[in-house]
Amino acid sequence: MSKAWGCERLGSTVHDLTVHRATPEDILRRHEIHKSKNKALVHLELQEKALKRKCKKQKQLDPDSLEKRKLALMRELDFICVYVRYLQ
Repeated sequence: MSKAWGCERLGSTVHDLTVHRATPEDILRRHEIHKSKNKALVHLELQEKALKRKCKKQKQLDPDSLEKRKLALMRELDFICVYVRYLQ
């Protein structure tokens, strides 16, 4: 009788693999382990590339826009200089 009981116990665990199923915590832990470590770095690099592409397109479309930006910066600097003199 004990032999039949042992076979029955063995038989029930052979086909029932749900005991080996990963828990939600295990799944989350494994997901975190396999995440990329340089995701932030890659994100920054992609942003820089996109910015460079945007600048290149702007330069190709409007060559004097650089001159306009220079003039705007010079006006801003002049304003700051006048404001600093006013404060003194």
